[in-house]
Amino acid sequence: MDAGNAQQKESTAAGVNRLRRVSIFREVPDQELTRIASLLHPREFSEGSVILSREEVGNAFFLIERGAVKVVLYGETGREFTLCNLAEGEFFGELALLDGLPRSAHVVATSPTLLLVLDRQAFLSHLEREPRVAIALLIEMSRRLRNADEMLGDLVLFDAVGRVARALLALAKKEGKESPGGIYVERRPTQHDLAARIGTTRETVSRALSRFSRSGLIRLTGRGILFVNTSKIARLMESRSRR
Repeated sequence: MDAGNAQQKESTAAGVNRLRRVSIFREVPDQELTRIASLLHPREFSEGSVILSREEVGNAFFLIERGAVKVVLYGETGREFTLCNLAEGEFFGELALLDGLPRSAHVVATSPTLLLVLDRQAFLSHLEREPRVAIALLIEMSRRLRNADEMLGDLVLFDAVGRVARALLALAKKEGKESPGGIYVERRPTQHDLAARIGTTRETVSRALSRFSRSGLIRLTGRGILFVNTSKIARLMESRSRR
């Protein structure tokens, strides 16, 4: 085997392994994954780069090979509302490909990010050949819809302090590790990011964090956060529900 063929084979195998890490491709046969891998185009984005803009035509599907992105909406005054955060092994851009309508939100890189891009026709052709992928895609979209319902419910059911408490509890559950004194998260979101996730202002988040810290519920340590008493945070959240 010459060097060129060996390199191509190695590249294809790497592409198949990448796709296996994406939930909707885990049950796809190697032969089909090999074909898809050959159609992927890598694109790199620096932190803060706008990958997609709302209302632009959707003509590609994106897999996150490395890095992370946020899906956001911006108000007329520039205020930001984060719909979700996505990381390695996740995907975005599927809605506009399925319904043919413009993109529904902006997507921004939150760290140096490498994406693998599949064009619209290749994506739709693959769905026709692999019903299992279509089913997995529906399951993932249902999960995201449930998360959106939860987010909308939080806006209606809790005041700003309650939403901060709920966001902190979700952070502790998802990223926290048991440590002396409580549950520790090594890298907490910035006040701006937290505010954008729950539909409030950075100043409100700052006041809430200070309040929780003074009450001994949390400790802010450098870039991390120690959750001293999550059960009390949960009770505080419930006490801030709108009656």
